[in-house]
Amino acid sequence: MHSARTVYLIIGVMALMPILYFGLRAAFKRRKLGQHKVFTGYVAATVAGCVLAVAAVFGLYRYSVNNLPLLVMERAVRDAAGGNIAGQAYLAENAQVQIDGFDAQSWSGAMICMPKKVMQDDTGRQLYPVQVELGDRACIMLFRLTEENGEAAVPAKIESVEYVAPEDVEEKVGGKMTYFDTSRLP
Repeated sequence: MHSARTVYLIIGVMALMPILYFGLRAAFKRRKLGQHKVFTGYVAATVAGCVLAVAAVFGLYRYSVNNLPLLVMERAVRDAAGGNIAGQAYLAENAQVQIDGFDAQSWSGAMICMPKKVMQDDTGRQLYPVQVELGDRACIMLFRLTEENGEAAVPAKIESVEYVAPEDVEEKVGGKMTYFDTSRLP
């Protein structure tokens, strides 16, 4: 989510710069010519364009964070660290949440790492092992998402979450998985 926030902030700035530049440039040209009513209209149109651009970027950000699978899983790990995963909107009906043993205080400041590829369980369903890594310790949160045609559905809904303790990671997931860093837990 932190990376998404940074990306959408950059997109927002890039969307606002041309609106501000061209709108204010045109407005101040009219002001020099003494067309004060037209100047006011250009300033109002520039402000309205900026408001619309900010609203569009913010709406796209909210959609991404609430619906895209990797961002939903990252949010779920953050909520699990905060202790309030139950009852969240991203959980599917009758979701199985088993995070007993995940002591958020001992994982404070840990890196959340997303998998580069997915695993399959015994029934052929996809499992997403999200790694929480602090120093040389690492635990896994195994996510199962709702699927459409064998792929994670959008909007993403979590069907189950299972905490895998550091001592059980090798047995449950194996050493073949590769991850990329996304953000840190608070």
